[in-house]
Amino acid sequence: MYKIGNERAKYILNKEYDNTIFVLSKGEGSQMTFAETIATISNLKVNASARDIMLVKSIQNGLEYLLDKLYYDDLYFDKDILCMINRYVAANENFDNIGGFRKGNIKISGSENKGIRSSELDFEFYNLKEHYFNTDKNGISEMILCLRLIKSQYFGDGNKRTAQLMMNGLLVTNGYAPLILNFRDNITVDALIEYYDNNNILDILKIMLEKQKEMTLSYCMEDEEVKIEEEYQKDLKFITNNLNTCANLLQ
Repeated sequence: MYKIGNERAKYILNKEYDNTIFVLSKGEGSQMTFAETIATISNLKVNASARDIMLVKSIQNGLEYLLDKLYYDDLYFDKDILCMINRYVAANENFDNIGGFRKGNIKISGSENKGIRSSELDFEFYNLKEHYFNTDKNGISEMILCLRLIKSQYFGDGNKRTAQLMMNGLLVTNGYAPLILNFRDNITVDALIEYYDNNNILDILKIMLEKQKEMTLSYCMEDEEVKIEEEYQKDLKFITNNLNTCANLLQ
C-alpha cells in the first residue's frame, strides 16, 4: 500500500469529514441527502427524521473524538479508545453495556454470524491487541483488524461504525490514506456476509483495497499515480496468494 505519511493522511481525513459522516450514516439506513447531512453537521434545521439526525450527530461526535486523538498523537489500538468511539457513534442505539463490551447475545440480519460469546470478548480482545502490535503495520493489517472487530461484534450496536473509525485512525497514524465503506451497498454487504459465514476474506479485502486506492489517488500528486497503482497491484497479488495468511492474521 502506498504510504503518504501521517500529516498528509490526517489532511485527507479532515477533508473527507463531511463525506465520512454521510457514508457511515447511509450505511446505517439514513435517508438524508448529502446536503441535509451537511446541514445537520452544521446544526442547521433539516426536514428529516429524529433518528437520522441523531445518527449523524452521533457519528460526527465519534469522528471528532478520533480527530482529537490524532491531533494530539494519542491514537492507538486500545480497549478504552475503542469503547469510547462506540459510546459516541452508537449513543442512541447501543443499550447493551454502553461504554463497554456487550454482555448479551447478538443477532445479525442475513448472516449466521453471532459474534464471539460475550464471556470471551475480553480474552479475544487481549489476543487481538497483542497480535496487532506484533504485526507489520502495512495498511492491510489495519483492514483485517477492522474486519475482525466487526465479525467479533464487541458491542450491542455500532460495530461497523466503530471498527471503521478505529481502522481509519490507525491507517492515518501509520501514514496511509483512510477509506470508508457503505454497508448498504449490495456488493459490499454480500462480501461481508461471505466473510461472516464462510471466513472468505478475499472479496471484502479487495473492496477495501480499491476504496483505499481511490482515496489515495484523489489527493496524490501526478508523479505518484503510477507508484500507487503498482502498490495496489502488489497488495492484490499478496492477498490472493496468501489467502490463508490473511484469513488467520490477527487470530
